[in-house]
Amino acid sequence: MVVPSSGQAGVRGLPALVAFFATVVPLVAAAAPCGQVQVWGSGGTVPKYLEPPAGLDGVKDVKSGKDAIIALKADGTLAAWGDDGGAGVLAAAAKQTGVKQLAYNGGKRAGVVKTDGSVEIFGMCVGDFGACSPPAGLKDVVSLASVNEGTMFAAVTADGKLHAWGWMMGDLNGTGNGETGFVRLAGGHNYLVGVKADGSTVGWSNAPWLVKAPEGGKFKDVTGDGSYGYMVYITPEGKAVAWGGAKFLSGQGDGPVVSTTKANVDHIMALATLANAVLAVRDDGTVVG
Repeated sequence: MVVPSSGQAGVRGLPALVAFFATVVPLVAAAAPCGQVQVWGSGGTVPKYLEPPAGLDGVKDVKSGKDAIIALKADGTLAAWGDDGGAGVLAAAAKQTGVKQLAYNGGKRAGVVKTDGSVEIFGMCVGDFGACSPPAGLKDVVSLASVNEGTMFAAVTADGKLHAWGWMMGDLNGTGNGETGFVRLAGGHNYLVGVKADGSTVGWSNAPWLVKAPEGGKFKDVTGDGSYGYMVYITPEGKAVAWGGAKFLSGQGDGPVVSTTKANVDHIMALATLANAVLAVRDDGTVVG
């Protein structure tokens, strides 16, 4: 992975960070404090179609799929570019207004939480397994997650209640609709994790060990990649705790489940994951990996 400059202090001032796979090389997109988006990747190569649109600014968050990027702007609109395979996600995103949170990790659908607390799912809704249809009466949403590239969505409402809909295959079919006490959700390939107000977590996955957090841990956020068998949790102190196959955590692939704390990395406020790497944004704006 090549970042714009060398060393652990390679990039400063990035409040939002997302890592993703383009067609050829792993790439990272980040929103800087000036509201602009930076994209970089292996060998310094960024495909032309993934370069941010000219003049794009006012960005406060950015999400991506395999070949597409959606950015949430401070004015509640979305900017979208790349290639969504004809799903219509990017065109629909460009029409959105009044957005306060974005949920997207690729595929044919994305979701947003509006400033009034309502949820809207957009993109290709033919054969969507119900993913485009939030539960009737869903309101006051404070956190939204996309699972398995938009085939499933989950939301937490202001009362801490979990609501899930769409294609909940396998063990994800056991997702705890109606459970309470949640403040934040994280979703991705083959997993959904809810963070509770007390820092405990509850997870659902077709690989149950993947979402079983390190015993006794308290966390404020979580991310990961179910395809490659690992999760990374952020403690209230800003430490990163990686959880997954022992061989993966040592850079050797799959293996027994263990946890490890990344040495000399603290004050973390955001994480992004690749197949074989984790990047963290610290509260001083530096990016480490």
